[in-house]
Amino acid sequence: LFLNILIFTSTYIALLQSYQLPEFGNVAICSSPVQFDDIMKTLVMVDNLLIIGIVSDNIAHDSYLTLYLGMILELFDFPELPSITVIYEKPANLHINDIALHMLSKLPRKSIFVSYEHGKSGFPLRNLEIARKYSRMETAVIYHLNHERPWMTISNEGETTNTLDHIYESVDQLIESYSLHPLVLRNYYFEPLLKYSFYLPVGPTLFGHMIGNSTSPIHKAKEKKASERTIYCKFKGRTRYDYMIFKEGKQFWNSADDNEDHVRERRQLIMLSDADKLGGCVAEEANPPDLRTHDSSSERYDKYIQLLADTAFAPCPAGNNPETFRHYEALEVGAIPIIVRPKDDDKNFLNYGLWSQYPGPLLNSWDELGPFMKNLSSKDVDDMQAAVVKWYAEFKLDTKKRLLEKLLQVFNQNPDKKSTRIGVVPIEGTLKNEDENKQLKTVLKALIVTVKSLEARLLKVESELRLRGTT
Repeated sequence: LFLNILIFTSTYIALLQSYQLPEFGNVAICSSPVQFDDIMKTLVMVDNLLIIGIVSDNIAHDSYLTLYLGMILELFDFPELPSITVIYEKPANLHINDIALHMLSKLPRKSIFVSYEHGKSGFPLRNLEIARKYSRMETAVIYHLNHERPWMTISNEGETTNTLDHIYESVDQLIESYSLHPLVLRNYYFEPLLKYSFYLPVGPTLFGHMIGNSTSPIHKAKEKKASERTIYCKFKGRTRYDYMIFKEGKQFWNSADDNEDHVRERRQLIMLSDADKLGGCVAEEANPPDLRTHDSSSERYDKYIQLLADTAFAPCPAGNNPETFRHYEALEVGAIPIIVRPKDDDKNFLNYGLWSQYPGPLLNSWDELGPFMKNLSSKDVDDMQAAVVKWYAEFKLDTKKRLLEKLLQVFNQNPDKKSTRIGVVPIEGTLKNEDENKQLKTVLKALIVTVKSLEARLLKVESELRLRGTT
């Protein structure tokens, strides 16, 4: 009974219409502190329940929920560990930080807090460095979403190339932030972060359109043999990427450099198609008129998925990250992704788990696509499709198995054991025996953590006053 709590409000109806929620998974929606407290009072009474907490500025128009909600429900759907996703929508009179801090202060130990990396819709990871000081976050798990390009940092001139990267000045700073939590889950593969986080596949966009939605025609279409599909091989996507840059405290729109790997790779694919050198594969450019406007309407997405479900081969060039939604969308509908190995091993998601056993076409460059396509028979194509479908089913099971094992490992740790990563950094030993630079760095770290602790206390008081309606 507790696992089927649904708050039927206008926000929940909007959620159903906007995201086509899968039919598995339990979701609770609230839009006020009182509603959230009532939900949590009920949920904490349930034994062995995993609570996934998400805050949103506007549920009906949250682009990150659009991208990731269905995948979250799929990943955390464990028979061994029942879960419920609690989505807390910001009331008009409160700031997104207020409801995030309210949620963090109430989440039990066995919980996951979802952090969007950028955009006003969610609560960025950086804010957790403050929130954890007074909440129970030293024992909670963080799911860090949408940090697509962690290798990019702020330059000496204080400029970044897009909105994703202005929050952290270096990868080391991101690692330091991760080390403040017992476990950080993150999507988008980046090898230097694997020691400090647990990687999860990004999955397809608008997952609910394809999985758990029994009314979707995709369920029948994706069973169609590759040799019987109308489209043999096709890519249609953008080659222009507009980013927001930050310089001297101001924001500007800028286009990606043509020399960036993902821009160059996509343009090479289209040029080879124009020259008829892809062995019957077609690549077309499809840039939105304004890349700052994200159109993710259900009708447009359904049309794209239906075309993909009638395509045998789907070339999947890199986007902002070598791993893209397109890989998983193709896999979900029975198309065969064609992948070029990332040149930078740090970004090579093919090194992860069962990706290393992918039975589909793996190329060193798009120049190899033409010769590969010309040598395939109909039987070869169908056999490859069958192997890829079988592999993908095993890949998803393996991913969930790894995730469950990691979560249980964290949740089963001694709850009374205090994290040594929380609070002021102790300065042990005699400083005179250390290198002078190490002395300064240690002292500065201690001061920074102390200041953040004081800042957290002030933020807590301010948040509580707002929740009480006190000016």
